[in-house]
Amino acid sequence: MSTPSKILVVGTVNGSLEVFVEKISKFNKKGGPFDFVLVSGDFPLDDQSIQTLKNKIPVSTLIISGNKNLPSSLEKKVDPIKGGEICDNLFYLGKSGIYVTSEGIKIAFLSGLPPPPNDSSDSKDNEQTETSCHFSIEDVDRLVEFSKKLTPSINYSDEEDYVPLIDILVTFPWPSHVQKHSAISTPSAPKNDSLILSDLCYKLKPRYYFASEENLFFEREPFSYKPHIKLGESTFHKDKTAKPLVHYTRFIGLGEFGSKTRWFYAMNMTPLHIINSQPKDLGTIPQNITECPFKLTSLKRKADDVNSMIFAEEKKSKSKVPPPNYVCKICNITGHFISDCPEKNNKEPIKKSIDDIKNECWFCLSNPDIQKHLIADIGENLYLVLPKGGLNCPRRPEFLLSSDSGNTSNGSGTVSSKFMVPGGGHVLVVPIDHITCPFDNVSISEDFKSGDQQSDLQPIVEEYHKYKDKITKLFDKYDCVPISIQFVRKNNFQHSFIPLIAFPKKLLPTLRDNFIQAGKKENIVWSNSLPSSESFGYYKCEIPDGKPPLIYHLDAKKRVDIQIGRKILAQALEIENGGDWKSCTLSHAEEKALKKSLASELRKI
Repeated sequence: MSTPSKILVVGTVNGSLEVFVEKISKFNKKGGPFDFVLVSGDFPLDDQSIQTLKNKIPVSTLIISGNKNLPSSLEKKVDPIKGGEICDNLFYLGKSGIYVTSEGIKIAFLSGLPPPPNDSSDSKDNEQTETSCHFSIEDVDRLVEFSKKLTPSINYSDEEDYVPLIDILVTFPWPSHVQKHSAISTPSAPKNDSLILSDLCYKLKPRYYFASEENLFFEREPFSYKPHIKLGESTFHKDKTAKPLVHYTRFIGLGEFGSKTRWFYAMNMTPLHIINSQPKDLGTIPQNITECPFKLTSLKRKADDVNSMIFAEEKKSKSKVPPPNYVCKICNITGHFISDCPEKNNKEPIKKSIDDIKNECWFCLSNPDIQKHLIADIGENLYLVLPKGGLNCPRRPEFLLSSDSGNTSNGSGTVSSKFMVPGGGHVLVVPIDHITCPFDNVSISEDFKSGDQQSDLQPIVEEYHKYKDKITKLFDKYDCVPISIQFVRKNNFQHSFIPLIAFPKKLLPTLRDNFIQAGKKENIVWSNSLPSSESFGYYKCEIPDGKPPLIYHLDAKKRVDIQIGRKILAQALEIENGGDWKSCTLSHAEEKALKKSLASELRKI
C-alpha cells in the first residue's frame, strides 16, 4: 500500500500572513513534514502580502475563496474561475472543481457563499454582492458532473448509491442539517448553512468534508450513506465478486486562524481508490457511525425547487440601481454597478512593461537579485545555471555500472563527491532573452511563440542542442544520462528554461514504466506526439532510451502537478522528500563549490 499523505487543513485566515506562515512553519517542523496545507476559507491577499510571502511559505498551500472575491490585482496573475499559482507554494484552486495531488488525493472544492436572494432591493446588500464571492447552482452541477468523469467510481443498483471516490470536499459554508443524528453539541447553531451543500455532500460522498464559515470547531461522528449496513461490516459491489468498500464521511468544522476556537486539523490519508483496491488493508466501520443527516426526499428535488424554498437562483442579469454615491470602478461613472458596466468586456487588461517583467524575473540577467553564483557558463543566446534545491543524483555503489567506473575522479573530499557527477547533476539551460516559448524545436517554438516575442529562435535552438550534447558527454563519464522535463503553457509569460537531470544508466530500463504508472494514478494519458498550435500546452519528458518522449497534452480544465516528473525521479533515486526543492537546498558555500566543479568539467569538453 502507498505511503499516506500528511495533510494539514486550516480554517479562514485573517490578520497577519507573516504570523500564519510562522505558525505553519512550526507545525511543519514539529508534526510534519506535510505534503500540503488546505485552507477552507478566505486567505487575505494583496500585492504587498504576495511580496511578503515570496519564498517564505514552507509547504504547498491550496486556497479557495470564502466570502470575498480575489482582489482585482490578483486576477492579472491567476484566473478567478480556473485558479492558478499566486506565488511559490501558494495555489488558488479556483471557483469549483477537483484537484488531484501527486499522491492521488482527490480534493473537490467550491468557493464562495450560496447564491444571494434575487428579490432583495436593499442597496447595501447589492453593494456587498459586488465584492462578495458566490457560487451558483450551475457551479455545483458542473462539479458533480466533473466528479463522474474524472474519478473512478463505484456504481450500485441505483443512482443514490453512486460513489465517485472523493477524498476531501472543502467549502466555506456548512451544509444544512449536518448536526442531525449527532450526539456532539456546539455552542451555537449554524447561521449560514446551505441545503445546496447538503445535496452536494450526498452526491459526492467525500471521505472528509471541511468548512469554516461558522468559526466553530465541530468534529462530527462519521455518517454512512448506506443505512442497511451493519456496524463492523464492509460493503460490497452488487455483483458480490468485486473488491470491498468501506465508505463514510467525516464532517469537520474549523475555527478562524488565530482565534480561541481550534482552527486546524492534521491527518494522514491514503487515497480512497487505493484503500478500496487493497482488501487486506481495509478496516471496519467505526462504532460511533450515524445515519446520514441529509434526507433523500429533499435531495431529490430539482435545483429550482431548492432555490424557491431557501435560496434564489444565481443573481439575474437585469440591472439594479446602486446608491447615489456608488462609482463604477471600470468607467468611473455613477448609475450602475460594476457587473452592469457597458465597458466591462471592452476594458483592456493592464500589462506590465517588458522592463518590469525582466526586473522581477528570476532568470533575466538584468535582474539585480539574480543568483549569479549559480551560473556555470554563459553562451551567445543561452546560459547554464544550477537551480536552488536541485535534484542532485547521490553517489551510491548500486548506481554504478561497474566497480571500475567508481574510480572516476569527482572531486574527492568536496561537496561534489557526494553526487554522481560534478555540479550535482541538475542543470538548467536558460535563454538570455526573456523567451516564454519552448526552444528545443523550431516548429513547436513558433507555434507557442507569443505575439510580442521578437527573438530569432533558430540560433537559440541550435545552441541548446550544443549545450545538451556537452551535458550528455559530461554525464556519460559518470554512468549517467540527462533526463529532460518541460512544462509548456500557451500565453505564458514566465521565462522558459529546460532542466537536464542526471540519472544513472543502471536504473534507466525501468524509468519509462515509472512515468507511465505514475501517470495512471493522476489520470494522465501519455502520447508520443506534440500537440497542435491550438493546444493549451503540454508536459514533456525525454528519456534517452531510444524511444519517443512521453508527452501529455494539457487540458485547461484539468490541473496537473507540475512537479510530477521531479517526484518520480526522486523516488527512483531514493531521495527522501526530493520532490520538494526546499528539502534539497544547500548552503551558499556548497552551491558555489558545485558551480565551480561543473564549470571546470565543462571547459574540458
